[in-house]
Amino acid sequence: MKRASIISIALIVFMLGCGKKATNDDPPDLDPPTVTNLSRVPEEPMRNESIIISATVIDSSSGLASVGFYYSILNNFFPLDTFNEADSFYAIVPELDWGRRLRYFVQALDSAGNEAVSDTALYYIPNFEIYINPATDTIAIGEQGLFSVNLDGAEDVFSISMDLIFDTTIVMVDTVMLAEPNLLGDDNVLLLYQAIPGGVSVGIGRVQTEENDNVWGCGQLFKIVFSGLAPGTASIEIADGMIRTDEGVPIDIIEDLYLLGATLIID
Repeated sequence: MKRASIISIALIVFMLGCGKKATNDDPPDLDPPTVTNLSRVPEEPMRNESIIISATVIDSSSGLASVGFYYSILNNFFPLDTFNEADSFYAIVPELDWGRRLRYFVQALDSAGNEAVSDTALYYIPNFEIYINPATDTIAIGEQGLFSVNLDGAEDVFSISMDLIFDTTIVMVDTVMLAEPNLLGDDNVLLLYQAIPGGVSVGIGRVQTEENDNVWGCGQLFKIVFSGLAPGTASIEIADGMIRTDEGVPIDIIEDLYLLGATLIID
């Protein structure tokens, strides 16, 4: 009996030991981290504007070992300094110039060596910016409001055409005139405009000479005078248009430019 009791006790200890070992022996982590909510702020960044890219990265098994953001404006990708607040990770892309193609992605590794790589996001910094100044103005019925149309980021511009669309029951165009000083030159700039349904079409160009064969930078193109017709708010939008360079290559302003319209309030 004594020997049988010893054997029984030994068997129980052996079985308990096996059970305990199985509980602590966790299965291997085969699942990579989860990367979601890849985004940027601002959503439509402009030239010389800092861009914050962010993502949510989670690993509920072995835990995160590293998270990194990578960006490219040409061919090669470069790492960015990465910061985080809990599961939210972010990095700051250096300021970019006009016409750059920004690509970026997130790579995450967990402690078991599993890797997750997000899709590569893509954004084009516009080649130029056309904006109306002031962005907002208020006039009374019968009064006039003066706006200037400006171009920023110009490179070898020869001519520009565009449509300005607005509510013609609230405002009307009195006149369109060349801005002085003018980005395209002061002595050899031509301006054409005509009324179109729902707005006005404007074209501005320069006579090319040896002295002005390169137009660079930013400045005013033309000015437009509106008159208030009825109470309301009129949005002045830049619509279809084209830029031509000295090489004669057309640039679609809707596809390749950043456009900022204006608002005219008539009270």
